[in-house]
Amino acid sequence: YLWPRTLVNDRADDTVEQAPLTADRHLILADQMGLGKTVTTLAGAVLRRAVAAFHSRHAPKAVLVITPNAAVMHQWSEHIDRAHGFVHVYGGGGARDGKLKARLELYEKEAARGGEVRTLFVLTTKYAVQSAAMDACNFSAPKPCALFPHLSRKDLMKLGLLKFAAADAERFLKMAEGGKLGEVGQHIADLQLEKNGKHDESALIRDIITAARPQRDADLVFDMVAVDEAHEIKNPATWWALAAAAAGNQSRRGVLITGTPIQNNLKELWSLFDFVFPGRLGA
Repeated sequence: YLWPRTLVNDRADDTVEQAPLTADRHLILADQMGLGKTVTTLAGAVLRRAVAAFHSRHAPKAVLVITPNAAVMHQWSEHIDRAHGFVHVYGGGGARDGKLKARLELYEKEAARGGEVRTLFVLTTKYAVQSAAMDACNFSAPKPCALFPHLSRKDLMKLGLLKFAAADAERFLKMAEGGKLGEVGQHIADLQLEKNGKHDESALIRDIITAARPQRDADLVFDMVAVDEAHEIKNPATWWALAAAAAGNQSRRGVLITGTPIQNNLKELWSLFDFVFPGRLGA
């Protein structure tokens, strides 16, 4: 849940002080359209910032919001302004990664000193995170991304090779057999051949991402990752869904926001649950 369901000692301050930040890590907010899912998520994020102020063991961290497009991102920005939060817009990889990293570090330092009590929201679009993921997972030159810095270069290379194998299996196998993709490429090729080229790409991607989750709370990147219009994660193997899952895996809480969790078939609902409980429902 985003916040405690009952008051402790009938007092708001006691409730905030004892509220857990990390239990029940991810969730789906699937109210119908027009019932205030954006405001609900925003209120939960702000309250969690208040909880962090009481828990010295939980450093205040920013909230990442992935929106479907720039128009929706602007709506989020207006709501955040009314809640007196900070906004940092993330437009993708490259030099913008360095700016995001510096902003996150500055926010945590200021908050830890008690000098800042407002919540920092990092706003981005699915196209920006897709671009960042593709840039980071370039298997010929992988490089860490500020959205999921705990994925190593080797992990990023594996993800890039998996996507390459899915896009052009014949060319991938030829390059792997010719030794042009190194040991990592051969490993991916072996996995692909294990089931006659039908090894579940989504499961392999999920395993790489979940294995990289930091063990210490202090090493997590975000307090919360919110994915708006989350029903668009119909295929967890797409680049933007990969980026959302990787960022969500390095946060305390992930929230999928959608008014239509099912549009055509149950596979779409499975994709949402696989984000919330990776691997719980199988491949």
